[in-house]
Amino acid sequence: MIDAAKTIREIVDDTKAEVYQIGAELGINYLKNLGLNITEGVAENVEQVAATTVCLFFGYLDGTTTISESCDGGGGNNELPKKKDNEDELSFARRCHQMAKAMHAPRYKLRR
Repeated sequence: MIDAAKTIREIVDDTKAEVYQIGAELGINYLKNLGLNITEGVAENVEQVAATTVCLFFGYLDGTTTISESCDGGGGNNELPKKKDNEDELSFARRCHQMAKAMHAPRYKLRR
């Protein structure tokens, strides 16, 4: 029974991650139009990191953790970055991108 529950959870999480990634496509274009280089500093999982960046930028916590954890990332600290009063959208997008890259780092690196 426990194995069946784990399998169902994995399927649901994978499906949610795909939905978030599809929904993030328009957001990725928006961030690119702002001038954010989505591939900067990203060697693997470019699409997932980009989707996580978008979810962070638009405040979708569930999306960020679902995407990063579905591709063996370390997840996050369950806090969304908040745009500062004097911060423009591009600067905020860059901070979100930095956080997304950290969330996709392998779990073992986060424990050191």
